Amino acid sequence: MTILSEQVLHAPPLCEERVLGNFGLLFDPEPPNWIVTNQTGVEILSWVDGERKVSDLVNRYRAQTAKDWAEAWLDVSTLLNHALRTDFLRTVPFEHPAYPGRGVLIENHKPNEMWLHLTNRCNLSCA
Repeated sequence: MTILSEQVLHAPPLCEERVLGNFGLLFDPEPPNWIVTNQTGVEILSWVDGERKVSDLVNRYRAQTAKDWAEAWLDVSTLLNHALRTDFLRTVPFEHPAYPGRGVLIENHKPNEMWLHLTNRCNLSCA
């Protein structure tokens, strides 16, 4: 996909951020989907709000880094293209339908088999 400078991008509405040393983990719990990027990438992605154009993001990045337009465009568009390719950003708003409840989801589900593993030993490891 080719990003256009006048294009508006959308991020998932429930995005969570976790810092992992010099990296940031951005997590959308709905699909689930996540990406890991450096702190600059986290900051650029935080500017994606469904209102700003890609050119606005590039200009903001230029103002912070004093890079010329071409270099700033390359940095920002590369990050945005990767996020689009992995479905972390979209060109249309994200739609997360409301959870209808367990009853609706399993209404027509009839399991074909069931496996039970009975042991006297816990298979979890506690920290």
